[in-house]
Amino acid sequence: MFGRFASNGTATRRSRLIWSYAPDWILVIVMALGFFAIDKIHPFRRQFSLTDKSIQYPMTPDTVTPAMLIVVSFLVPIVSVFVVAVFHRRSWFDLHQGWLGCMLALTMTIIVTHTIKITAGRHRPDFLSRCKLDLSDGNVPEDPAFGLSTTDLCTQTNEKIMREGMKSFPSGHASLSFAGLTYLTLYLAGKLHLYDQRGHTIKTFVVIMPLLGALLVAVSRTVDYRHHWQDVTIGSIIGIVCAYFAYRQYYPNLASPLAHRPYSPRIPSEDGTSDLTINPEAPNGESILPTTVDPLQKPGRYMYTNTGLTPSSSHRDMTNAAGYSHSGRPSEEQLAPEFAPSPARTPYQTNPSTQYLNPPRDPAPRYSAESDNMSTTSEVELLGGTSRPLPLPRGGQSSRQ
Repeated sequence: MFGRFASNGTATRRSRLIWSYAPDWILVIVMALGFFAIDKIHPFRRQFSLTDKSIQYPMTPDTVTPAMLIVVSFLVPIVSVFVVAVFHRRSWFDLHQGWLGCMLALTMTIIVTHTIKITAGRHRPDFLSRCKLDLSDGNVPEDPAFGLSTTDLCTQTNEKIMREGMKSFPSGHASLSFAGLTYLTLYLAGKLHLYDQRGHTIKTFVVIMPLLGALLVAVSRTVDYRHHWQDVTIGSIIGIVCAYFAYRQYYPNLASPLAHRPYSPRIPSEDGTSDLTINPEAPNGESILPTTVDPLQKPGRYMYTNTGLTPSSSHRDMTNAAGYSHSGRPSEEQLAPEFAPSPARTPYQTNPSTQYLNPPRDPAPRYSAESDNMSTTSEVELLGGTSRPLPLPRGGQSSRQ
């Protein structure tokens, strides 16, 4: 729709830019393949008690099937990032970073979740229903006199059903849904500048909707007797942590004035271009418009530097026709005579609006009549316009050296 992907710079720079993100994609692929390898391992065979009420629930169908989980945790974030990056941000680079971060969050979550599943081997709430105890003789099996029972009592012939019955902790549905939808929440929060200190409630409503969907998926696992509440809780935490980690690899924190943009490409262009944006004015969208200066860094605004958000030089110098600077303070020319700064300023009188909060100090000391202590009137009390002598240490040495 927007034409070919053209980059600013030489073909060498483009190839270097592509290869700079190759390790990230390789890691994503390796973790995805690792999941299929781990899934074939039989989980830990944990002993159990036949009188344990927590594993005696019936086996019911899934409310959220694996196919639905893929749609919720994978397709919804991927499509949402595509729509925002291409149609709103109009940035192919933002699309790439958004997809890469989402895939990293999902693969990290799935590898961590299934590694713990295999290691823990906790039984699901419907484990005894899967086990199918032998009741043919009319006798209910009992635990050994001094010990617990094993899967030797089970008559289930489907090995897959038995293996799945030992993968309760943590919940894969909860972790994956929270990983994908938490990442989408962070992505939307950055684009909407959720923490812009303006309190737009509609932004919060839009941002929390994906989290609500993830919560419903997680709760459904307890309704279906597929997981204990501890499994769902820990799985949700794993998904949230992995999503936040993946998002912060490619995007700044949500309080940043540049939260709507990914970090700059790892290979900068020769002219300092740090972003690749679709040019809507080009015919058929064939060219890419390089963005060298962010709108927040244009003259008259603030510049985002390594030391924080600082006013640009034009912001400090420009004043409008009414005599007010962009900060809202009156310029020096518009100050009343009694408040106008003196020609010879001290370092404490640089700001005309605060010069009387930092008055000049009288360096001339005087001796008090009551003692041989040296005191000074260098500090002035503004209340009542009176001065208060401050005692100095004995010996006449000032502590303000």
